[in-house]
Amino acid sequence: MECTKILIGAGAGLNSIDVGDASGITPLHQTCYHGYSQCTIELLNAKAQVFVLDDTATSPLHIAAHIGHLECLTQLLDAAERSSALRTLLDHRDRAGATALHKAAYRGHYECASVLLERGAQVDATDDEGATALHKAAFSGKKDCVALLVAHKADSNARDLKVFYLARLSLYLYRYLAFLLLCEKLTRSYCRSTQGETPLHKAAYNSHEEGLEEMIIAGGRSDEPDANGSTPLHNATYTGSVSCLMKILAHRTNPNCADKRGWTPLHVASMKVHSHTHSLKSRPHSSLLTHALLHTRSVCQGLTDVVEYLLSKMTDAGVQVDPVDRKGKTPLWYAIRKKHEVRRALPYGPGA
Repeated sequence: MECTKILIGAGAGLNSIDVGDASGITPLHQTCYHGYSQCTIELLNAKAQVFVLDDTATSPLHIAAHIGHLECLTQLLDAAERSSALRTLLDHRDRAGATALHKAAYRGHYECASVLLERGAQVDATDDEGATALHKAAFSGKKDCVALLVAHKADSNARDLKVFYLARLSLYLYRYLAFLLLCEKLTRSYCRSTQGETPLHKAAYNSHEEGLEEMIIAGGRSDEPDANGSTPLHNATYTGSVSCLMKILAHRTNPNCADKRGWTPLHVASMKVHSHTHSLKSRPHSSLLTHALLHTRSVCQGLTDVVEYLLSKMTDAGVQVDPVDRKGKTPLWYAIRKKHEVRRALPYGPGA
């Protein structure tokens, strides 16, 4: 910091303090990236422009919010307020359409997000994909930021516009690789992220149960369908999160809601379970189906647990065991189609 102060005092950067390098990165960008608050003060006192952009339209405020350097962020906001540029700085979007609040929320920097909101950042501003800061926080599982945004009246039912964070799925590839290699086209198409998802869809898909509950309590609709008709309940089922299912069904969500294919959550869970069932003794057909699905030993135990949990809610939540999709197929049909062996279990006859 002393070297910076001496150089500025000697006239360094007098006419080029806001000039960036080959990527447009200025000294102010650098100090905010590294969290050098004293250097930030020196640059601002030397009349460095607080609203200066690099080649990706990123401002120093974006960087401070993204990294979580609260002191630098506060100094930038103070300087912007003095120069009547606060509104411009808060509302500015980078090349991807993200504001500083998007950056702070996604990375879970609660204090930075709180200061931005206190200074007037738009809580429901959207990026180029239609995502709000709440989408970002919900997707990355930053429950404190979710609670903060909800407290500032963020819209829990806001929809994004198009495929959201497909690159993020690579982080989950390790967990699902063996299964994805075995899946047929029908299941692979369901795996894709869809349009029109709410923050609840994101939280359910990534098993962020605390953020999910926070948004439901704040008024988020747990039965809201996306563009493909999938609800947060479908998403929680797909990823095998019984805890998220419990949170959603506790708020009287319809457990038999069907997407555009006619798939209920039980369809989704049954087509993903890869299991060998026990041999069953002869008993009434309706109980045979329940017994076949409840008594599985699965190499994908998470989804077996989902099937078991859904069927355990047949009485109090009204889960239907034999729902039929638009092609006339039941959950049992998909379980068998996906090569889940049911040995000497079910006789041919009416029903599933």
